[in-house]
Amino acid sequence: MNQHRNLAPRRRCRLIGGLLTLAALTGTPVAPAAGESTVDARQLGIMEGVLHFCGAIDAAASSALQDKVKGLTQGATAERVSQARASSEYQSGFAVIESITGQGDEQTVKKLCSTQTANP
Repeated sequence: MNQHRNLAPRRRCRLIGGLLTLAALTGTPVAPAAGESTVDARQLGIMEGVLHFCGAIDAAASSALQDKVKGLTQGATAERVSQARASSEYQSGFAVIESITGQGDEQTVKKLCSTQTANP
């Protein structure tokens, strides 16, 4: 019986990883001005969603996730980052993480956090 209880969190963690990978591959960058870097609004929403939830659970993960967010916004102006955060792509990315972490138990969310901090 306990085996079935543990199966759902494992599947959920795999699903989370798959969704994050898919989002990374299919993100829509906000178009830059000449000489500016793009901001992948959906990926930024996902990473900031992960940071929001993981920072509250795993303080060590927070620093690594902040570095990932900085990498996503590197070379972009504050205005471009602000536009990305206001976009529907960002909101949907954040909402995906919010819905997954809201349904998961703390152990599943901790696995998500450790998975995201371990991936480059």
